[in-house]
Amino acid sequence: LFLAAPWTAEQLKGCFATENVPKDLYDNVMRYIEEQGDKCGLLAAFITGLTQCPVLSPPVVTMCIIDDPEAVPEASTCANRLRLPHYPSYQKLKVKFDWALSSSLEFGLS
Repeated sequence: LFLAAPWTAEQLKGCFATENVPKDLYDNVMRYIEEQGDKCGLLAAFITGLTQCPVLSPPVVTMCIIDDPEAVPEASTCANRLRLPHYPSYQKLKVKFDWALSSSLEFGLS
C-alpha cells in the first residue's frame, strides 16, 4: 500500500461506487466533496480512515441509505462504507456532514 500526497477532491470522488444510490443523493455527495477543496482529506479520513490516497489501489466507497431522515452520516472505515439518509436537499446534507466531520475531530481525525 503506497500512499500518495494528501487527498484531492477528484481522487476521493473517483472512489465512490454508484450502484443502488439515487442520482440526486450521489450528485449532492459529489458536490459536497468538491466544495471541501483542500479540506477533503478530513472527509476521506472520516470515510476510509486514510489520511492520504493510496497510489496502487484506491478504496472503493459504497453508500448505504438509512431510514432516519435526521441522522448524520456514519462511516465504517474498515469496509469503506458511508451510511446516510436520502436527504431532501443539498443544504440538509451539508449541515449534517459538517456536523459529523466537526464531531469526528474529537475522535482523532484531524
